[in-house]
Amino acid sequence: MNGGGSAVAPPAVRRVLVIGPRAAQHVAAVRAPGDPVISLPAFCVAVGGDEPHLRHVALRAMGAAVEAAENLREPVTAWLVHPAATPAQVGRYRARGFVVVLASPDSRTAGPAEGPAAVSALPTRRGNESLAPTSGDVIRRGRCDR
Repeated sequence: MNGGGSAVAPPAVRRVLVIGPRAAQHVAAVRAPGDPVISLPAFCVAVGGDEPHLRHVALRAMGAAVEAAENLREPVTAWLVHPAATPAQVGRYRARGFVVVLASPDSRTAGPAEGPAAVSALPTRRGNESLAPTSGDVIRRGRCDR
């Protein structure tokens, strides 16, 4: 930008947090080739299980992977799979620019929240109907606004 100022470029990486019991299946169905997928269940398997001390290790490793993905220069969508994220975790991801998508039972669209963490993490219209966009909405818009 002329005049000594500098324009802030939008991030190259779109960030999508997918929550719900079918989060991994949803991401597998909608991600594009080359999109990074950061999956808490996969990290738990890699570190040896889902016991509390191992889950802590998996969460720390996942955090490092998220940070690395956020710094990519390629125009990709970084998919974060965190099926049972707490409301506090969802809030932290939103503050970092993640769009939150609830994986519905058919794994192709966003749908009603499943479980207490998902229900309390997102605003609703009526009952359980989520205001979260579908992954298709995020991909079509080409951006991740909340």
